[in-house]
Amino acid sequence: MNAGSRVALSLLLLLAAVGCGGGTSSDGRPPNLLLITVDTTRADVLGCYGGSVETPVMDRLAAEGVRFDNAWTVTPLTLPSHASILTGLQPPSHGIRENTNFRLPEGVRTLAEHLGENGYSTGAAVSSIVLSKIFGLDQGFDTYDEPHAGAPIRPGGASVEFREILERKAGETTDQVLAGLLPQSGKPFFQWVHYYDPHSSYDPPEPFASRYRDDLYAGEVAYVDSEIGRLLSGLESRGMLENTLIAVLSDHGESLGEHGENTHGLFIYRSTIQVPLILHMPGILDAGTVRDDPVSVVDLVPTLLEIMKVPPMSLPVEQPLVYAEGELSLRAYGWAPLYSLHDGATRFIAAPRPELYDMAADREELNNLAGSRPEEVREWQRRLAAMVDLLPPPPMSEGPGLDSEERRRLMSLGYLSGGDGVEGTAGSSADPKDRVAIHNQLIRAGALLATGNPEQAGVVADEVLAVDPDNPGALALAGVLAVSGALEGLADLRRAAELAPGNWEIRRNLANALHISGDPGGAAREYQAAAELQPADPSTWFGLGNALFSAGDLVHAEEAYRQALALDREQPAVRAALGTTLGKRGDLDGGREMLRAALDQEPAMADAWNQLGILEEKGGDLPAARSAYLRTLELAPDHADALFNTAKVSLRLGEVQAAREWLGRLKQAHPGYPLTPVLEERLGAP
Repeated sequence: MNAGSRVALSLLLLLAAVGCGGGTSSDGRPPNLLLITVDTTRADVLGCYGGSVETPVMDRLAAEGVRFDNAWTVTPLTLPSHASILTGLQPPSHGIRENTNFRLPEGVRTLAEHLGENGYSTGAAVSSIVLSKIFGLDQGFDTYDEPHAGAPIRPGGASVEFREILERKAGETTDQVLAGLLPQSGKPFFQWVHYYDPHSSYDPPEPFASRYRDDLYAGEVAYVDSEIGRLLSGLESRGMLENTLIAVLSDHGESLGEHGENTHGLFIYRSTIQVPLILHMPGILDAGTVRDDPVSVVDLVPTLLEIMKVPPMSLPVEQPLVYAEGELSLRAYGWAPLYSLHDGATRFIAAPRPELYDMAADREELNNLAGSRPEEVREWQRRLAAMVDLLPPPPMSEGPGLDSEERRRLMSLGYLSGGDGVEGTAGSSADPKDRVAIHNQLIRAGALLATGNPEQAGVVADEVLAVDPDNPGALALAGVLAVSGALEGLADLRRAAELAPGNWEIRRNLANALHISGDPGGAAREYQAAAELQPADPSTWFGLGNALFSAGDLVHAEEAYRQALALDREQPAVRAALGTTLGKRGDLDGGREMLRAALDQEPAMADAWNQLGILEEKGGDLPAARSAYLRTLELAPDHADALFNTAKVSLRLGEVQAAREWLGRLKQAHPGYPLTPVLEERLGAP
């Protein structure tokens, strides 16, 4: 058990009525664990916390269990806060400080790993790309279900296309769990379910949209509550709630305009840092218990294990003060970071202009006492420094394999990050309090990007750069727009790379933009630099292979593609690109085998079918070649190369009239196709 005084006291009081039997059932079976995290949910909106939103399911769980009225998260960002929830570690110790440029190191032990080693089957169902397994939170889970983008369909190109899925509705996630994600092995289970809906933009389904038409955020919270009810009912009907400990909490809150912040991510005031936390296990936890002592989400892991009577994890000694941080301001914008401590009575926020609040008299944190209490501020600064010094560092950190499209989707959710390695910002004097309007603008730009308005998003980015020209977040947004085709943003992307030379993601986006702009050699150099910064990212190696392929360096392109496949074998576009490369190098058998494997994984890749047809034709199997070309045209009826190739192979098969018809389709769809005269000459006059 975590030995810190805050955690020890909380557990002692919470478990006083449990007795020696702990969380085991009467027949000695170990308990199940259902962990439900609801994104972006303020405690004070729930009915059981005195809010006006109708949340009967969570209200019932609180009435039948334990409600924590003074629970706090570690940061107002989804990925790092969930990392703390699942590991019991503060962000400086697990290493994830924001949503895009980090991956949980393999050396960090998760609750799922620990329970798995103690006889549990483990499953997770998350509702947003922000918690994709690419960030490492899948460690220890037997199953990890997440929303997926569609497969890339342009092998060997400078960019790939995706069917965009930013998040899925709570109902879809509930359906996934009830459809069988929960293990059926007979072991006790640990199931994590994550709902994302209260995150902006707010779009609840009916009847919640009409019922809460004047407060759509409240409608999202009410909708998720109903889905929690459906989840619990479904599990209960299968006998899967018996002997199950349920934990419900949020990863962070939402500002809703408080302190000038429209959503969350920048500030670390109560509105985004205080969270609901409910534990429910009838017969083990006393019904109607309300705890008002301050606790952190890092206390959850040791608390759950103690209730379940599972051997404890080895965790650092937690301090009695509640810690939170806001590093988005530094890592995304190049401003000063924010850090806070509180003891339940006084809350301190370290900033260029420090803040000190009386938590009882000033819940909204509007009356900053720091100016009148300088000695107290200095003492809090000392305590903060001492606490951070005691936190163990993470194992060697890893970065995620985000490709440019995944980054664009994260940006559209409001996670705009210039990332690690921002130069000249560690001692920045820019106080986020003075720049909140810029943060709101960039959140708006992300929303515009999500709704298909990249031009307007670019206008907003330009407005930000006019007043904050070295803002890596705005420059990175310009870079993503550059990758999408707005090549005038290349200069901004280069500047972002200069400001954040250690950010592999920006270097890779610059490489993408250079490739699209017609400079594959320059792109290859930037991809190589990105790969040196983050050698475990398969999409960087894929991009490097594409650039080398375009530059005619097939030997090294093959090496890059093979490295990408070694890192992630579930990439049909990489297999298709490798197959194309092998074919061009004269390895027809190897190329065909790789292309067929790619098409077995993803049959909708038109270019890959065309490439397979080329290799079949080179190998002398003309009927197989024609079949592959026709499959290409089923997927992409105006595919220029496939139209030409179908006409050509028809002629080689002696089907002159068919060849003329296919040539006619080619001339109609692509009047200037350069090889048309060659085929016309072969066909002669009709």
